[in-house]
Amino acid sequence: MIILLYSFQDAQSFSECFSALSFIRGNSVTYELQLHLLPFEDLEKITSQNLCQIYLPGKDVITKIHYNDISFPKVGEPPVKFVYEYNQEIIVSFQLTQADYSYIVNKQNAMYELWYDVNLIKVNNSVGNIQHTKFNGTGCFSDISMVYTVYGDIDINVVPNDCVVDFSASQVSFAYTTTTSNINIPIYSCTSGCQEGEFNDSSLNFQEITIYRVKKTIALTSKFDDFYKAYIDNRMIVISLNIQFDTNGVETTIKQTIDNKIAVDTWNCVAADPPTDTYWGMHLYTLLNPSGLFVQVRDTLANKLKCDTSSAVSVHLDHYMFDKQEIDREQQTLTMEQFEQNVGIQFNATPAYNRFRDTIFVNDSSFSLIILSFLDADDKILYEISQYGKVYMGCMAKQELKVYSDKVCAIMTFESRADCRQQYADSTARNHISLFYTQNKQFYFIGFFNFVREINYSFPNYELCFSCDDQTYDITYTDIYVGQSCIDNIVLLKDKLRRKQGADAGFFYCNNFDIFSSTQIATMYNGTWTPLIVSAVLILISVAISVVLIQISQR
Repeated sequence: MIILLYSFQDAQSFSECFSALSFIRGNSVTYELQLHLLPFEDLEKITSQNLCQIYLPGKDVITKIHYNDISFPKVGEPPVKFVYEYNQEIIVSFQLTQADYSYIVNKQNAMYELWYDVNLIKVNNSVGNIQHTKFNGTGCFSDISMVYTVYGDIDINVVPNDCVVDFSASQVSFAYTTTTSNINIPIYSCTSGCQEGEFNDSSLNFQEITIYRVKKTIALTSKFDDFYKAYIDNRMIVISLNIQFDTNGVETTIKQTIDNKIAVDTWNCVAADPPTDTYWGMHLYTLLNPSGLFVQVRDTLANKLKCDTSSAVSVHLDHYMFDKQEIDREQQTLTMEQFEQNVGIQFNATPAYNRFRDTIFVNDSSFSLIILSFLDADDKILYEISQYGKVYMGCMAKQELKVYSDKVCAIMTFESRADCRQQYADSTARNHISLFYTQNKQFYFIGFFNFVREINYSFPNYELCFSCDDQTYDITYTDIYVGQSCIDNIVLLKDKLRRKQGADAGFFYCNNFDIFSSTQIATMYNGTWTPLIVSAVLILISVAISVVLIQISQR
């Protein structure tokens, strides 16, 4: 029933601003009431003195909620206001104490009161429905990731939102789903030696907790073993953090799926040291042409790592590309010698990969995950590193390297697609080139070059030259590095090509956006080009930007 107390206007129009189906929804955990004011169903049909449209937009409206023997806000509390918007649902929030919420939670009747700031109009109206819902905990974290060292403890790192959680009657667990069952591993609060922000007995304020540690104990050893077995078999298994608790007799569950799973480089195998060392760090490049995909570990340098991997016999690479419901997985195992002597790792295309690649062109939500696992002689994982990256499409169509007596030049051709033109617009590319040759299946490097040049990507063929001034030396490559100087190495390369002693001589090139590998090299003598073309292999790669999460911080 609508009661008009006082008006100089046509009060009936004011009473028709909101629907009789307007309702109240209560949150049993945050003790919040929300008044959902729905617009009147036939607002557009009011043709005479439609005051809701003429006078109210932009005006303050003072609001109250009345139960039969209690009202909110209470006397002495600040008024609750909202700004009227014509023909829109308006949600007005009332924050109650735990005691007040407990008092009204079972009451079935209520009404709302509105004071319009137009000639002191007051309207009372009953609500059509009152709902008290279980707490929806899906929005309690703005970021969440799993950080682990394989077979060891698991940290769930979170950025909490403003949720109220009663930890005094709670169960916290780490959950994952296999094809046959759902498994939970309990998370206990820390009691000693706790990290800052870790879930612990002395501080159970939800907003202060940033780490939920799944501690591996003797009692939980078998559960941890089962989890890592399932996770190593399928890195895409569904994992979540679950918090269950009881408030006012209402059982509530916060369940947050964990998409980012990060294997931290605690051995500092690929970490920059010092941080300004731009040649270290794992870089993920995902190939989007029929040739396959390519993963790069260190700019254009070989995969030789800084940490002690003498106990490792081989490296297993597990690569995923995923987009909504589609997942492509590629795996490869290399001996440590093969891994360290190569620049990056190449995966050949598969039918599943090609089907996935075809969908990327119309999607902007595709990501890659690469896991490097170092194995012992029994194929047991000793250590692993992982990284996420966004999928982009490469734009370099062709490239040739020309070797002069005093410089080297890359002749580049770019795709004319619109997204490529936009990607390269106003960019100053950082370029990395490494020269190499193979002999008797042994890999030999004869130069690493790093430089910054502004490239005009509108040219159909663009020549980018570099000299020994751009040479980068790296002492970690003394066992596979050839020559004492840059000039010596260029002469050596030309000699290998001229004598056909290095049929696999070639180069790797990458810039801000693409990576390219080829064994197509030409050599110039006395101003006359003598092309020496050998087993050309074109690899076009697009850059996937790092998350880790990652830093995956983090999707």
